Amino acid sequence: MESVSRFFFLLPLVLSVSLISNPCEAQGDDLIHKICAQTKSNDLCIATLRSEAKNSNPDIKSLAAISIQNLISTANRTSDKIAKMLNTTTDPSIQKCLSDCSKAYTDALDQLDGGLAALDTNSYSDINKAVFAAKDAVQLCAAGFSSDPDHAFMLRSRNNLFSELCTNAVTIVHQLAGSTA
Repeated sequence: MESVSRFFFLLPLVLSVSLISNPCEAQGDDLIHKICAQTKSNDLCIATLRSEAKNSNPDIKSLAAISIQNLISTANRTSDKIAKMLNTTTDPSIQKCLSDCSKAYTDALDQLDGGLAALDTNSYSDINKAVFAAKDAVQLCAAGFSSDPDHAFMLRSRNNLFSELCTNAVTIVHQLAGSTA
């Protein structure tokens, strides 16, 4: 009888503890919200960081790394899309724009690889320079298409997304630099 009464006494306690979320996960989510509140694209920032940091208890530096890695992934996906478009188009003006964009994204990827390496050495100004250079390269792609009104839409959403992600990454790196000062 005593063991049965202990069971009923402990059952609510065990159930309530099991329903409480992981405190490390909550701390990570709180940090993500705090960091992303400073960005211009808050929802995009939260979605980006939360999707990659879901199984860890991130600090600001790991969130900065996630944001740069996400930029690299986005640039790679866009480069792949451009390559496919280049293989299917026969219009010389579109081919020229796509070729220029391909070079722009290759340059952006080179810059971002350098930015990720700079994160390892806490060279925050080098990270910002790399991300701004990547953003500038992609803006050249956008400018090439904007001069052709019939095809300006072709990579607009991808270029805009990349630009927003760059702005978020710079904001996160700025917060990281401020947290270590």
